[in-house]
Amino acid sequence: MARGLVDAITFTLSVVLLSAGQSDAQSLSSLQRQATLSGFVYEPSDDVMTLHELPRPSYDSTIIGNGSDIITITVSNNDFEPSNKHYMTAVGLATFYIAGPGLFLVLIYAIARCTEKCTWDEMCNRAERRKNNGKWMLLVYAILALGAICCAYIPRSQIMDGINSNDVILDDVLQVWGGLDTDAKNVSSSAQAMQVAFAASGCDADAVSTLTPGLESFSKMSAEHETFATDVFSRMTKIENKYMGGLSTFIDIYLGCMVAVMFFVAVVVYVALKTKSHRRRWFMAFQWANAIAFGLFFVDACMQFMFSMVLADYCSDPDKGSYYMIETYMEPTSFKYASYYVICEADPDYQSNPFETEVEASQQFLTKVQASENDSVFSSCSNQPAVSQFFSEVNQAQHGITAMVGKAQCKSLATGYLDMTKEICGEMVTGLTWMWGFKILTTIILYVAMWHTACLRAVWIKIKDDQSESSSDSDDDDDSAKQQLLQEGTETKDV
Repeated sequence: MARGLVDAITFTLSVVLLSAGQSDAQSLSSLQRQATLSGFVYEPSDDVMTLHELPRPSYDSTIIGNGSDIITITVSNNDFEPSNKHYMTAVGLATFYIAGPGLFLVLIYAIARCTEKCTWDEMCNRAERRKNNGKWMLLVYAILALGAICCAYIPRSQIMDGINSNDVILDDVLQVWGGLDTDAKNVSSSAQAMQVAFAASGCDADAVSTLTPGLESFSKMSAEHETFATDVFSRMTKIENKYMGGLSTFIDIYLGCMVAVMFFVAVVVYVALKTKSHRRRWFMAFQWANAIAFGLFFVDACMQFMFSMVLADYCSDPDKGSYYMIETYMEPTSFKYASYYVICEADPDYQSNPFETEVEASQQFLTKVQASENDSVFSSCSNQPAVSQFFSEVNQAQHGITAMVGKAQCKSLATGYLDMTKEICGEMVTGLTWMWGFKILTTIILYVAMWHTACLRAVWIKIKDDQSESSSDSDDDDDSAKQQLLQEGTETKDV
């Protein structure tokens, strides 16, 4: 599908950055580990690999070695590291696969415009310049460009299908983790209150030394559970509300604006060709509208191409990219929990679920504390109201922990991750590739129209100059006639 489009661009333009990037894409593939998605062996699509393997400049990345030593390494395999400014710079430079030839063509056009003299003037006499000179082709260009950008609605359906599917998946994930977030907050709050109440209970030293380490461990564990559950729920909610919720509307408005721009250009050129008054002004208006539209579509195509490369780098090995995002964007304590959900779908029993394991351990701890409520250890404490408050908090924490048990299993998050990634790295990447491809086609058509417009402008200006010269000649003839009459009148008086 879109691979042919990407391959054509790669084959034609790869010389632009070849000296700055890897020697060839073949060696790049041989250095990669086997790609995985949710623990399964994963074969990225052809579109993804074509974009991912585009030669780019190597970039510097830092890692933490033994202890706190920071080691800088040179990355040459296009790893997905969006938070690394060097990586984003390399991706930005790779945009010259499209931007470079485009800017070169614009430079040629600018030089030709600055140096244009009388090429058309010497080839055509005044009568020939008054002919159409193919001016109606300008309307054809505008209609072709309008048709090309309308074709972007074809890949739009692929992107929309992916967005709608991900929206449904996110709803299921949020339903589970919204409850976990609430329960984890309640348990963490109760854990802190348990420490405060026990410290004020006035129990003897043996009871304090026996129970305090367990309470501290439970409180720390509960705080980490709250952090992780909140991290997952808040980020999923952000994706749902900020991206998925309004993305469909944004794409429709965005494409509508692109179509409106081209429709406006077509209307302007039609009026410029049909009107008999202020025709030169309308012609100049079309020239500016065409140039502005060219710039907008050119920049937009480059930006989408850059985004496609970043997305392809992630989709070339989704699990590796997911580990990077967990480590970079989530809280440090969340890594041990989140990393399990990245690969557990392939084999849930390969390793234990750290979140579920700790929740079950917390439940066992609270059960033992509840069983000791009537022991002499607590009945001998000096502050019995504080002891009562302590066990009240224990019961609340136990209620929250019981609600959490079994909810954070592998499928609660891993299934959503697997399905969403398949949608993003499948039809959405292909649709995005076709979309910026149609914008490049629109830009090419507008570029041809710019050249044709420049030629017609030279002709049009010359016509105006001829009219001015004719007017000037008429004025000179009138002045000569007046002077001759005055001279004849003077001679008559003398006679």
